[in-house]
Parts: sequence; structure tokens; C-alpha cells
Amino acid sequence: MKVFKIGLDDTDTSFGYCTTYIATLLIEEVIKNGFEILDFPYLIRLNPYIPYKTRGNASVSFEIKANHDFIEKIISKFEEMSKELKDERQDKPNPVIAIYEGEVDKSLNYFYHKSLVKEIKVEEAIDLAKKLNIKYYALKSERGLIGALAAIGADLKEYTYELLSYRNPSEKSKLRELSYEKVKAMNEIFKDYTFQNLDEEKKRILITPHGKDPVIVGIRGKDPDKLVEAYRFLNIDAERWIIFKTNQGTDVHLKVASDMKCFDKYSVIYERCKIIKEPKITKGGHVIIEASINNKRSKLLVYRESGEMNKVARLLKEGDEIIIGGGIKDVEEDILIINSERIEILSLKATYIKKRPPCPRCGVRMKSNGIGKGLKCEKCNVKIPFEFNLAIKQERPIKEGQVFIPPPRARRHLTKPIEKENLGNPKQFSLKYFFSKYLLLHQKSIVNFS
Repeated sequence: MKVFKIGLDDTDTSFGYCTTYIATLLIEEVIKNGFEILDFPYLIRLNPYIPYKTRGNASVSFEIKANHDFIEKIISKFEEMSKELKDERQDKPNPVIAIYEGEVDKSLNYFYHKSLVKEIKVEEAIDLAKKLNIKYYALKSERGLIGALAAIGADLKEYTYELLSYRNPSEKSKLRELSYEKVKAMNEIFKDYTFQNLDEEKKRILITPHGKDPVIVGIRGKDPDKLVEAYRFLNIDAERWIIFKTNQGTDVHLKVASDMKCFDKYSVIYERCKIIKEPKITKGGHVIIEASINNKRSKLLVYRESGEMNKVARLLKEGDEIIIGGGIKDVEEDILIINSERIEILSLKATYIKKRPPCPRCGVRMKSNGIGKGLKCEKCNVKIPFEFNLAIKQERPIKEGQVFIPPPRARRHLTKPIEKENLGNPKQFSLKYFFSKYLLLHQKSIVNFS
């Protein structure tokens, strides 16, 4: 028996498939054939600022102990499923499966980190696959190889979990019948173990997708056992469900960006910057802030949909220093155009207003006694023979050390919530974290589903 890590990407279609669902079907084949799954399957979110990313910008990998004959069966099964994938867009999808044998090479770890924060060309992925003798199958273009290799190379030092349940793709037109009240009740019970379930301000459910893909719900959290309990509370009839280990909700892209220091178009950025002009507010309510980052001129875009973060951006002043997290939308005449997803207040420039001094006798604010006649207290008639003002320091409505991110409905998959601790608890994968109606029919003794 050998250890293999299998990576998949770019199987999303507008007609009812997604990469996690294809991975789940392949994992089911592993279980049916009696081979061992060594860890939770990985759901890996990549650089969110790549414009041609797949729908969820995610790739998947799973690690198994098997033989080469079975690996050939897995590849054949993937080929068979890939040929059924169709999309209204001619250039989509571009399904890829990659097979890596043995201990993951450090160059794959680096490739994963790079895929979180930079634009990667397909040629770089092909060269790496050739260098490491990685076998892969691509239905059309090799674009999906980028995500497949990144998922294989993912080293999740910090992670969360997500339980994904699926309907049959033939039911793609069927409504997902899940009420806001039910999800709110689940959230109240499991709020210490889950995150991103709903947006209370807009009364919006965040655990159900809106497209035709097979996902019914996706519940994110830090404890797999609690995810199973939360899922059962919702009482959903699903064909299959499985728990993935993920990099969601970890801010890993910002941490890597802080080390890699890349300022190219589409790169993730996490840098200290100084505000050099007062913020401008557009007609649509978006905020544009001119700033300096590593001596580079920048424009920080804080969209209206960012909620409180948008309001905070309006309060920033020339001379303030912040840390900005986001992505470089464009570079125009050496000016970085940055989509903002996180603002950390480092230092606030003191601002002052001029006021007349208080009366030394009664404390009432003094007023001018006329041109060249000094100041006078209108209450007790105290006079000062010359005019002057005091510089009064203004209290700023924002404080140093505060951190702001968009509301749940507008966050990136990778964004770490600031309102709660969400990082995952170490757990060993077992078949209690996977369910399939077809496994029950195939072999009831595989796992106790009670």
C-alpha cells in the first residue's frame, strides 16, 4: 500500500455540479473498495482577487492509502464524470485531477502559499507537475491544475471545518426549504462552535447557496462533532454529507501576503499605510482613500456593502496610520487600486479645534469684546485685554487598536471573524463524519450511522 494525495479543481458548472461534490463521490469509491482515508478531505480557498477564478474559488484534496490499480480506477471514474460536465460557457469547466505519491514536497507547500496571494500562470503548474512527476488528467485546458496542486500542497497549520450536504444533481431545480427562523435557532444553540450562519442585520441565511449546484447547506465551525449535531438539528433530507477541513475563516491569505510582499495586479496585500488625503465619498456611498504604502501611492476602495467598515473609512484623516488588508484590483500609473477587506487602526493623528478660553471666575466661555478690545465674560464682566484661542483636542469616534471587517454577508471565505474564536479543534477523521445513502445500501457494516 502507498500513500497518495489526490487534488481536484474546476468541475463547477451552472447545471448542477461542484468540485466538493465530485470529491465526495470519489471518496465514496475509496470507502466502498475498503481503502483507508488518512485525514479529513481538504477544501482550499485560493486568492479571492483572481478575476477568472471558479465559482467558489476552491479546490479539494484528500489523502488515502491504496494501491496503483485503485488509483487508475479513481482516474477513470473522474474522467467518466468529467465528460458529463457541461456549462453554458464554452470555456468552462476545465476539470483536472492530480495524483501525488508519498510525502508532500516543500515546493508544493510554497505553491499553495503563492496561490493564496498571487496570480499563477498555468505554465508554472505544468512545470511543477513535470518536475515532481505528478500524474494528472485534464479534460480540456490545464487551468484546473493550479488549484489541484495547491490543494495537494496545502499545509493547514490553522484550519476550520465545513459540513457540506448534497442533493442529487437531478434535483437542481428543487428549492432548498430552510427557514431563517430554523437557522437562527440553530445558530443560537451552536454559536460557540459555528460561524457565518446568517446575517442578522439583513435577516439573510448564509449556509445555503443560491445556484443549481448540489449543495444543500454548508455549516462552518471549529468542531466536527458539533457540526454534525447542528446539521441534525436542521433535519435536512440529503443524499450525502461530509465534513471538510478548510482554510476558511483563518485570514491565511493576509498572513502569507504580509511575508511575500507582492504589489502586482490581483495580488493580496496586508500592509501598513499612511493616509495622505481626506477620504472622498462617491454618489453610490463608496469611500476612496488616498494613502502611501511602502512609498507607493495607493487608492483604498471601501465599498458601501462593507457596512461599519465603510463608515469607519469616512472618519479617517490625513496623517492617520492603518494596516490595510485586501487585494490589488489594478495598478494605474504606478498607483495601487486596492479593494479593502480589513482595516486595523494603528495611530490616529491628533486633531484640534479652536475655542475661546473659559472665564477664570465663573467658567463660562468668553467672547470678543470688539476689535482690538480683548475678551469679555458676559456673565460676570471679567475682561482680558487681548484676544486668544485655546487649541482643544478633539475626541475621535474611532480608537487605536480597533479592527474592522465587512458584515458576514459581504465577507470573503478566507476572512477570519473578529467577533469570535473560530479555529478548529484537532480531530481524527473517521466515517462518522461521512454519510451516504448509497453506502448504507452497499455495506451496512461500514459505519454506525445511528
